[in-house]
Amino acid sequence: MIASVETLKQQSGFISFSIHKSQDGLRVATYEQWHNQADFEAFLNSVAGKALSAKVSAFPAESHLFEIVTSQSISASHVPPQIIKGGFLTHFAEFRTTPENQPRLVELEKEYIVKAFENNTGLVSANFHCSLDGLMTINYGQWISQEAFNDILRSPGFESTRSGYWVGLAENEFHLYDVVFTEPTEENN
Repeated sequence: MIASVETLKQQSGFISFSIHKSQDGLRVATYEQWHNQADFEAFLNSVAGKALSAKVSAFPAESHLFEIVTSQSISASHVPPQIIKGGFLTHFAEFRTTPENQPRLVELEKEYIVKAFENNTGLVSANFHCSLDGLMTINYGQWISQEAFNDILRSPGFESTRSGYWVGLAENEFHLYDVVFTEPTEENN
């Protein structure tokens, strides 16, 4: 995957590519950012995109296109901190839903993000994304430490799969990751 970054960097609209390794050692997640969907689709339909897709297809993978629907960070400008190798503890929360339930789930996630920052000083950034196919939302969160993340799991509304804000709208699964590789484009350095 890392060898493919040189190809990505040459594509119009490419912003960044990060590889995350789960702390339990069972998962690898990639997080790509593009200026827009048209640039990404143009890459997928190009010779380079088809060659890269063929290489990646050897691995069992699930892929979705997402748009960010709400974002908050501890910085005054509300710009999320950069994704860097060895940076913050990363939390991917995956909410599997239906196209009918996704809009309500997104509304609740917008409320959650405010409560999460009110209740936890260790939360650095939270970025909720909804999949364009209506089947998922994800939260890409950054934390200062494992202890800070554990604190929110004890907060009302976040502590269990039976009482979380998503119950009845989605199935939730989350994993903790470390960033092991990242490559921004030269204009973003």
